Amino acid sequence: MMHRLLALTLAIGSLPAPLRAAAVVAPAVRISGPALGGVIPTLQLPSLTAPLSSPTPVFTLSPSLGLAPSLTGTPALHLPQAAIAGPSAEALKTPAPVLQAVSPARASALGAAAAGASMLPAARKGVSAEFGSHDASVLFDGTGRRATASHPVPAAGGEAPGWTADTFRGADGGTLHFRSRQGSYPAQTPTVYAGGLALAESYESIFTAEARPAADQYFLWLRGHAPSPWAPTTRVYDADALDLARMIVTAGRRSGSGRIDLALHSYSVLVFQRMLQLRRDPEVRQALALLRGARVTLINATTHYGDSETAAGAQYAEMAKAIRMLVQWLDMMDSYAAAWEAAARLNPVAAPSIRAGLAAWRLQREAVLALASKGAVDELRKHLAEPWAPAIDFIRRDLLEKVARNAQDRGWQEALLRRANDTSKLEFRKSDVALLRRLGVRIDVVHSHDDQLIPWVSAKLLLDLMGIAAPEAAPPADTVLRSPDGLFRLFVVDGDHYFPLKQPAAMGELLRR
Repeated sequence: MMHRLLALTLAIGSLPAPLRAAAVVAPAVRISGPALGGVIPTLQLPSLTAPLSSPTPVFTLSPSLGLAPSLTGTPALHLPQAAIAGPSAEALKTPAPVLQAVSPARASALGAAAAGASMLPAARKGVSAEFGSHDASVLFDGTGRRATASHPVPAAGGEAPGWTADTFRGADGGTLHFRSRQGSYPAQTPTVYAGGLALAESYESIFTAEARPAADQYFLWLRGHAPSPWAPTTRVYDADALDLARMIVTAGRRSGSGRIDLALHSYSVLVFQRMLQLRRDPEVRQALALLRGARVTLINATTHYGDSETAAGAQYAEMAKAIRMLVQWLDMMDSYAAAWEAAARLNPVAAPSIRAGLAAWRLQREAVLALASKGAVDELRKHLAEPWAPAIDFIRRDLLEKVARNAQDRGWQEALLRRANDTSKLEFRKSDVALLRRLGVRIDVVHSHDDQLIPWVSAKLLLDLMGIAAPEAAPPADTVLRSPDGLFRLFVVDGDHYFPLKQPAAMGELLRR
């Protein structure tokens, strides 16, 4: 168990009148919850004070992170009282020579997080309430290039023989990478695949075992999972849901099919649920039209509504609180950093000092993300440490290499943290399940009996909404349960969270049922 301390101070002194601003004091907050990861050494980064004389402002940005063992056994995340200074309204109105704007690469690290949200459904105009005509050709701008690789498993964007690498532009302008391969029987329904929260490649063993699938296959890397870059947004669930919808529409257009099946593992199950809730968006409605009568396989699935995170115990609930406060803190600091960037552009005298402070903030922000994601990285490495069957163990080794690359990727780190936070924002309802029934979507839920990450009590939340009479305790492997109307089925399998990877033959058989 760990004691976590997050202390932040922004201060500014000796400001000339045009940039003088009163400090805003954030109240102290203390959150107790389970540790986000293993033992992490104490990290103390020095504050940065620009050595400039009056009347140029001295900008000090001095976050610090400290982690040490807790004597009480209860880890805590502290957000102590912090003085935060931002430019005043008078400063922004004062005429001053305009400094050249910061480069897009630098600006994206601070200011684009707020901009990303504005492109999502709540801010979009003219959203139809009914299925409408939509030119799907504008949804695809892939190059159609054929990728080559000597190894049968993709590494950092490389593709195995038979796969074609492509991209499309997300609703908020981000670039999404996917791969596809043709099946032996064009008349069969194509399938779109999407993976988990920390590791997207949930189906490599299945893809390797099926040298030539019966139907067309499409695999999507959500933003932040290489090769798809992280496109900053504070509403990652909505962005992921729209990206999934666009992938479905793209698959329908590419394959010339009026129906698309889905295979979704872990986190992408939640993305699918959010997509259902965005059904007023025209692209989502077009995707739902392609899901009419389709088969959707949800592997290691759960849901969220109300305070359902408490069903898995107090630790899960406290973890959700800790993550939520950390993300709120990041958003608050990003907003202040954006204000300082604006002030630097308006006043060239203050710009060097301000940008020095912002550079320090970027370093501290990166440290926060690295520390927050370390627990997930360590856990994933532990889960992948034990060798698999000899025929597929090379996949496990390749995935470990990908985990090592992800651990150094700031986009992946932020995507992980924001997705974990958004889990507690989902409000899945019976009305959403009713939509699936109206569309005639056949749902197969595959639950691994020994899932390390999604306990039965969490899986049961979704089953209850679907009308599947699930027992309070996890049923044994090989159990099959059905909803009264027969549209929804549960298959309990003998395996863990990585069942699709470790047992490709069994998973492949379930996908063909």
